[in-house]
Amino acid sequence: MKFMYQTYKPLFNKHISNQLNNAADRLGKKLNQLKIAELAISQYNAQYLAHDHLNNLTSTLQKYVYILGSCIQSTQLPINEITFLEYGGGIGILSLLAREAGVKSVLYNDIYNISVQDAQNIATHLGLTANHYIPGDIDDVINYLKNNNIACHAVGSYDVIEHVYDIDVFLKKLSSLSKAKNFTLFMSSGANTLNPRIKNKLIKHHHEHEYQTRQTTSGHKQRDCLEGFLSVRRNIIKEYAPALSDAELNHLAQATRGKIKNDIYTTIDTYKKNKLLPAIPITSDTCDPHTGNWSEHLLDPYHLKNILYKQGLNAQVLCGYYGHQSRTIKKYVCNLFNACITFAPTTLALRLAPFYTIYGKKN
Repeated sequence: MKFMYQTYKPLFNKHISNQLNNAADRLGKKLNQLKIAELAISQYNAQYLAHDHLNNLTSTLQKYVYILGSCIQSTQLPINEITFLEYGGGIGILSLLAREAGVKSVLYNDIYNISVQDAQNIATHLGLTANHYIPGDIDDVINYLKNNNIACHAVGSYDVIEHVYDIDVFLKKLSSLSKAKNFTLFMSSGANTLNPRIKNKLIKHHHEHEYQTRQTTSGHKQRDCLEGFLSVRRNIIKEYAPALSDAELNHLAQATRGKIKNDIYTTIDTYKKNKLLPAIPITSDTCDPHTGNWSEHLLDPYHLKNILYKQGLNAQVLCGYYGHQSRTIKKYVCNLFNACITFAPTTLALRLAPFYTIYGKKN
């Protein structure tokens, strides 16, 4: 099937595979007919839709079929009885697929208000509007579900967890999001720290965000800071504690790498009290000091698994697969990798996998 990963073992039962493959085929045709310039969406999401999704739409839809199908199969419910939440949805393709597939109730969420508006505009244009659009973070989602008496059966996402500021707190809250029977979490991330190729690429990405001031380009996401994060933290510290020496200021700016503004203040207050300079982190990971948005946080997936396990979920780390490739050589190599990922032990397969998934199920 065109929209199923070439995994050499069936991922889903035949019924789910057929339903989702047909839904992805219909959605793909609708997306290919979109005239992006005529959509009432931001330049940021217009470029994201064109460059990151439509340029290789088959691969994009394979990824979301994998996530949605895994959620559906885990709940053990018919598609038309499932309430599904796309967390951190961006332009909302996973929500679009869920609606096209006939999921009973689809909820979309993103922390960026502009993305919420754009996702809704795209969905309306395609006739695939989600049942609920929820702007905000995990606390906003929890409150919305509580106030509207909604119990989710499944939560899915791609490339979200590596941006969450406090992932431990987030996963604990997410685990208690719903009391629905067989509640399922299926959250995938391309920031696979166990794949050496990906890790090296992202370390360079971290250094760029930490030390370089980037230029404003067409389609820039207004929420994201372009100034080097080290410089931002230095200015935050200097404004908060102007009496510090240059040496103290420089050390604290380095030592607060990966901290949001309020936590930077706490570090400074602690230093003023005990006069002990904190250690400088040895990892490359860094985040925007204003929003806490990590630059592709290289998380240990097994640590995330343990968090879910402690919250009473049966948890696993799963390997992602390589999607459709138009060039023959790349297609051959990716199919070979998928075969290795399918049959190798997970700890070894993760070294090849393009992404990983944290899967949790409440019994």
